[in-house]
Amino acid sequence: MEILDADHTFLATLTVLYVEDDPGLRQGMATFIKRRVKRLVVAGDGVEGLASFRREHPDLLVTDIQMPNLGGLSLAAAVRAETPDLPVIVTTAFERTDYLLQAIELGVDRYVLKPVNVDQLEAALLYCAHILRLKHEADALRQAKADLLQAQHEATLGILAGGLAHDYNNLMQGVMMSVAMARLTLETPAHALACLDQAEAVWTQIKELGNTLGLLTQTRENDRQLGNLVPLLRSVLDRQFQRPALQLTYAIPEDLPQVRFVGRHLERVFEILARNAEEAMGGEGTVIVEAGVTNVALDGPLPLGPGEYLHLTLSDSGAGIDPQIYPVMFSPYTSTKERGTRRGMGMGLAVAQAIMKLHGGALAAEQPTEKGATLHLYLPVPAAEAPTCSNVS
Repeated sequence: MEILDADHTFLATLTVLYVEDDPGLRQGMATFIKRRVKRLVVAGDGVEGLASFRREHPDLLVTDIQMPNLGGLSLAAAVRAETPDLPVIVTTAFERTDYLLQAIELGVDRYVLKPVNVDQLEAALLYCAHILRLKHEADALRQAKADLLQAQHEATLGILAGGLAHDYNNLMQGVMMSVAMARLTLETPAHALACLDQAEAVWTQIKELGNTLGLLTQTRENDRQLGNLVPLLRSVLDRQFQRPALQLTYAIPEDLPQVRFVGRHLERVFEILARNAEEAMGGEGTVIVEAGVTNVALDGPLPLGPGEYLHLTLSDSGAGIDPQIYPVMFSPYTSTKERGTRRGMGMGLAVAQAIMKLHGGALAAEQPTEKGATLHLYLPVPAAEAPTCSNVS
């Protein structure tokens, strides 16, 4: 392992607990270690060392093995029981096999023989500093990614919540107007019935809008469960494309990796995309669904981090995407449909993309062609847990 200047610098930021029962050796070694670390805590035996550990919370333990009251390996075991990742360096004047085996079993990071060679001790300290630095950097990167996802989540909610609130107010106004008109036309039942039918239709959209807002505000990482996405996908699409004039074709391998998702959230995404495809085809045409795994590189064209992703594509034979709409098709209030209580609200694709982002994935569309549209969905495959799932395509 190559020791870098960064390891020397990081060692100087650490608090080290040094436990040694020999007063002369303890004083000399303490002077050596103190010059290389931020803070040194010294203890004269294992019992004192354990108390110091619990009080001072050091980053690294250096301990002799043979000590009265509580030996170094027993101290290391007690420390590791409370802080499993704490690096431990042991020093001993004996090359006894039982000590070595016990040290290995405890996962001791370095073993330095007495009389202590200061170069070997410094190398052991730098080795532990290197391990701690890498862990610190990994934790910082993980936190930065979590902070970025949270910021994206809040930004997405800010944009969509404003649009949803606007639509909610308009729809509620439609309900109130329909009810008011019904009251004014009670003497003509047919007119009153039409107004109440309109109110009922608007109320259905209001409930859908409320459900959408709930999806966007209740998505948390811990809600996502590892599972096979294909059954949910097929259930939604098979239900949507039931007309004889609509042909649905699947090209999905059996060995797709599992992904983490919230079922009701992805169900809404598939419903939105299926509804758009059906309307684009006018109730007649072909939809092809494909799936696979793709690796996304760093700084690629997609708004995704590097790694492995489950990749779904939905292609329809409809009229295609209007080139003028394409650049803003995922923005709120972008729709080719007539606005109104019975027509499009222009929020569907914006909601679908927001849900995909909240799952750490993405929704994208291919450049417009003369006919048909193809949408791409990406969901991250967990790096440490990629069991396969079976499905019949």
